[in-house]
Amino acid sequence: MNDVTIEIEADAEGYRYRLSCIHAGKNVEKSEHTEDFEHTLNAKYLLALNEALERMVQKSEIKIKIAENGAYVYGAIRNGWPDMWEKNGWKTARGKEVKNKELWQQYRKLAAGHRLQVGIKWRKEQE
Repeated sequence: MNDVTIEIEADAEGYRYRLSCIHAGKNVEKSEHTEDFEHTLNAKYLLALNEALERMVQKSEIKIKIAENGAYVYGAIRNGWPDMWEKNGWKTARGKEVKNKELWQQYRKLAAGHRLQVGIKWRKEQE
């Protein structure tokens, strides 16, 4: 299995991801930035993550680093909520419809077969 790192960030203006790995002895990076003024912050994080996972051509060990304002998405993945939501018919523990259900369902399909390790990237790097 390849080792891959995916970093995702989102803010009021859009979302971005950076995917990096070593392939054939070379460091390979791919990054995308998408302007988005329509979706919620959590939806933007899921869009970024799903777009990065769509680029995966083989099952890998993936370290996902989520910027600090994506704590909800981080917590949901870390605590296995998507698995529970699916078992509950995409309802929360309180019986409400899961927000961004389609994006969470897409995440589950794209993440299947990968080994994921998720963490928070607490400080945005200064440029």
